[in-house]
Amino acid sequence: MNSHLETLMGFPSAPDARRPLVIDVGVGLNLLATGCAPDILAAFDPPIMMDDLPGDKVTAHPRGPLSMSAECAELMARGLLSRMVLSGPMFETFVDLVGAPANDLGDGESAVLAYAHHTGSVAVLDGDQAHAVGRSRWPDLNIASTATLLADYRVMKRLGPERLQAAVCDALMVGHMRVLPDMISWVRSVVPADRLTNCPSLTVRARG
Repeated sequence: MNSHLETLMGFPSAPDARRPLVIDVGVGLNLLATGCAPDILAAFDPPIMMDDLPGDKVTAHPRGPLSMSAECAELMARGLLSRMVLSGPMFETFVDLVGAPANDLGDGESAVLAYAHHTGSVAVLDGDQAHAVGRSRWPDLNIASTATLLADYRVMKRLGPERLQAAVCDALMVGHMRVLPDMISWVRSVVPADRLTNCPSLTVRARG
């Protein structure tokens, strides 16, 4: 195995491999932006769940020419992505989160947090506020980010060092992936400094 990849595979923030993962549309967009979403999704079993199948009015595909909804539907048909469905107590928690003005969460973030709380899934979200609300309300909640998924050893092993680097670069430059503080050092270890210099989704400090 490539020594650099072997080092990266020891990164401690990878999500719990035993738990299902649930993402919002924003994380889904970042994965599509990598250009290798099928390979990334195939690394996880059971399939990653998304909070809703986005319509064309929600967002354009970050790479085109397919619409985001069309590619997500194709990934679902291949068994690589599944739809998250809220019901019963999960929906009540979702309504509670959406109705709390102090939370300032989007519907998708609220849905993912509610589902993860009730099912023991890992909530994969890129917003600082979503992470703060989730950990404040449920200290034991498993919560991760797009960068955490890309840092998962199963993804890194499947892609290899060169494709991993390209995937992270495209998630940043094409998908405008947000990187939370706990993952900045990992991103820097994967992406060359000169590629981070003009990255619009990173703070000046994070670019190094």
